Amino acid sequence: MTAEVFDATCREFEATYVDRLTLTSGIRSTDHNQAVGGVATSKHLIGMARDYVVESKESGWTVEALEGLETILSDLFPSFKLYHLGASVGRPTIQIHVQGAPYAP
Repeated sequence: MTAEVFDATCREFEATYVDRLTLTSGIRSTDHNQAVGGVATSKHLIGMARDYVVESKESGWTVEALEGLETILSDLFPSFKLYHLGASVGRPTIQIHVQGAPYAP
């Protein structure tokens, strides 16, 4: 996947779920990447990774529906991860990390 295709795919994903997603990280400078604890080989450094947060109660999604994103994400991106960030007052939060290239070992 090229950077251009990755960007277009992210924009399509964002447009589809705009009312449910908050983009928290896109392309990063080396200094910012270090400050947030990113690895030296982070795909964020070359514009090939993005992070989103979804709070299911505010978005109207259940945890089960959020977990159903795995199918959607696997159809769109070569690599992704869903992180359950816990819940506060019954509001589960999910972080989504997508990349335009597979994870390196």
